[in-house]
Amino acid sequence: MKRFALLALVALAACNTPTDPITKPSVEFTGFVNTQSGVTIPANSTTVPANFVAVVRSSVSSSADRISDVQCFNGATPVTTGVSYKTLCGYAGVNNGAVIKATATSAGGTSETSKIVTVDSVAPQASSIIVGGTTIANPTGTALSVIVTANSNVDLAVTSSDPDVLRTYIKIGTNVIAQSDTNTTSTTVAVNTAPVTVVFGVIDNAGNVTQYTTALTINKVIGDGQAPTVSISSPIAGSTVNGTLTVTANAADTSGIATVDLIANGNPIATSSGVASPSFSVDTTKFPNGPLVLAARATDKSGLVTTSSTVTVTVLNVLGPVLQITSPSNNAILTGAIPVTVNILKRSSDYTYVNDLSVEFFDYRQTSIGKRTIALSGQAGVTNNFTTASFDLNNFPNDLYTIKATVTVNVTGETAPRDISDTITVKNINTNLTPPAVIITHPVRLATNQQQLDTSPLPIFSQTSGFIVGAISDDKGIVSAELRLTCVSCGLLGPVDALEQYQAYTPAVTSATVLLSFDADGTPFLPDGIYTMRLVVQDNDNNRNIQEIKVKLARNDLTCAATFGFPIINGPDNIGDKLTPGSATASTTGLDNTHSYRVANWITAPIGLRTFGINAFSGTTSVSFSSGFNTQGNWGFNTQLEDLNNGCIDNLAGAVAVFKLP
Repeated sequence: MKRFALLALVALAACNTPTDPITKPSVEFTGFVNTQSGVTIPANSTTVPANFVAVVRSSVSSSADRISDVQCFNGATPVTTGVSYKTLCGYAGVNNGAVIKATATSAGGTSETSKIVTVDSVAPQASSIIVGGTTIANPTGTALSVIVTANSNVDLAVTSSDPDVLRTYIKIGTNVIAQSDTNTTSTTVAVNTAPVTVVFGVIDNAGNVTQYTTALTINKVIGDGQAPTVSISSPIAGSTVNGTLTVTANAADTSGIATVDLIANGNPIATSSGVASPSFSVDTTKFPNGPLVLAARATDKSGLVTTSSTVTVTVLNVLGPVLQITSPSNNAILTGAIPVTVNILKRSSDYTYVNDLSVEFFDYRQTSIGKRTIALSGQAGVTNNFTTASFDLNNFPNDLYTIKATVTVNVTGETAPRDISDTITVKNINTNLTPPAVIITHPVRLATNQQQLDTSPLPIFSQTSGFIVGAISDDKGIVSAELRLTCVSCGLLGPVDALEQYQAYTPAVTSATVLLSFDADGTPFLPDGIYTMRLVVQDNDNNRNIQEIKVKLARNDLTCAATFGFPIINGPDNIGDKLTPGSATASTTGLDNTHSYRVANWITAPIGLRTFGINAFSGTTSVSFSSGFNTQGNWGFNTQLEDLNNGCIDNLAGAVAVFKLP
């Protein structure tokens, strides 16, 4: 079980420890990494490259002794020193043939030297590369180009005659398709992958890498040299059509059909791939009433093309009016008082207005923030422009907005009314154009899901409450911060946009650490599901900025069954939960040493908020509260722990009493 233990800083009585015999320390290389290629070299290797990092471990067996010095050498020249049981030594540009070693010295004055390794800076070479039927002996450089003609697969191989080869491999682009811990790797590539870039590589025992890049073009042998046949079987020439028209084409070729295009009035309007007899759906309302000339164009897999004979039909549709917002234009940048102009274009059919023309502004949540109407109800429709009274954008925050114009009409020849509308997006800009800076600092996106995909691990709140931490700032002053939760997987069960907490700043602040909480069982109730957690911040000039992450609310998730907490804390007089003023330490227990964690914690004193911090660590660790307990009374402790491997988040709140000693 994960637990936090709050430990008081008290003096420890000295303990007598028996003296152990002094022994020599141990020191060894436990790993090497080639810093130029990133290749990891086995710890037992006797050779290393010219540029590498060595991991040195040292220890002493005597409890009365310790390591006082660790040194790494390039020949007789020291490279780096340290006193940790684990020391990293970096080497760069070491001469070929140089010898490398490490020494460790104990506090008792004894020392020991590691094994000796030798620098091998000579890169391995490929003795031959095979691409299809072409063999390249003793290749040099990396700009090779090979053209292969085939109708199945192409053979690929790389061979090295170097005696110390660790591995050979073949990649297509950046993907390894074959590798071997021998001096030869071979495979095949299908002809339909061309053109491709093939990379052949050789790695030696010292981690040196040589790569050869080949631009490979494969010409597949297909077809009989004859163009395809193609025709339109439906509709029949001379037909009268309206609405959605289905057009069927028939194509054939011995090599196979690659594509079939549908052509209307001389212009391609649709394409089908890999189907010899495709059907196309055509919206005839996109064309004027009158003749519509159709044709099909087929391309076979060898690239030969045939266009069918044309088929002419007659389009006869009921064409109602079209509405368009003509001012402002789509994506316009606006300021001040803005009217909106709407054009309604009459086409072939008469119509009357069922209601008034509505023009409406919507904010980023699609909430209406302004509306104008123009009286049209009951009037006969004609082509006309309509302009609304102005919208005062000075009262709107700087942001993106949607303008929608809508009216309902009865079109002659249709049995039911239809809505005609248009929507555009505009941006409002006032005097101050700079939005506030805002970032959610806790919880964080997991390393396994930086794209915040619903199908990958997300931060998990398995309890019914939690909080987020944000850092906010603005040179003109921040007036508010709010936390919203939007369910993206709850369907009809969840609120569309739930406001959880709103924090106003009076007077405005230029920067702050904001702490906002939510209660999943409160109002509104939040069902289990995937949520977008959104932090919205607004400054004095109505500029707004948003930071959001996705989280998962899963009550009693078995992945997050364990919890943590504070045990009883004993002061120097052995009375539980009684501390003296001074610093304190929160220690984690029962955590997985292979996982990484972040803990956000804050302390409330009898007179208010005292300190806040976010710490990152791996496994079990201790976190100190540096501000100290300098006031007697009851202190509050609030903690939220996030497991960065599985996303689990736990919350804890508690209290402890602080007293002065006599």
